[in-house]
Amino acid sequence: MPITVACPCGKVYKFKDEVAGRRAKCTICGRVVAIPGLRVMTPSPAAKPVRAVKPAPGRAAAPPPKPPQRSPEEEAKILAAEAAEAKEELFSRLRLAALGAVAVIVLAALAYVGLKFVLAPHAPASAADAPAPASVNASR
Repeated sequence: MPITVACPCGKVYKFKDEVAGRRAKCTICGRVVAIPGLRVMTPSPAAKPVRAVKPAPGRAAAPPPKPPQRSPEEEAKILAAEAAEAKEELFSRLRLAALGAVAVIVLAALAYVGLKFVLAPHAPASAADAPAPASVNASR
């Protein structure tokens, strides 16, 4: 089943399961996007199985280490950086949408002018090709 990844610029990519866990570069904006999923690692034939380590008798297993506590100032800096990144992503999407709207308007105007040119009567290429005025034809 293919993995679907959307770049922040709006481009959507589909990848094979074999590339899960890797990164790819967007062909539109050049950003590097992560392809989600776990990579399946196959053991080499020479690899030995790993044995689980049991705690010593009478001792409990050590609890997992706790993540370091951040100060409120550090949390505020991290949140401000994330907010700025989200704001920049939103503005880049808005710029892309505005650019798309301008492109549609320009194409519509060009189509209108082209259609107007095709449907409009054209002037003759030379004076010899031009029809004679009605008054000249009547006097002959």
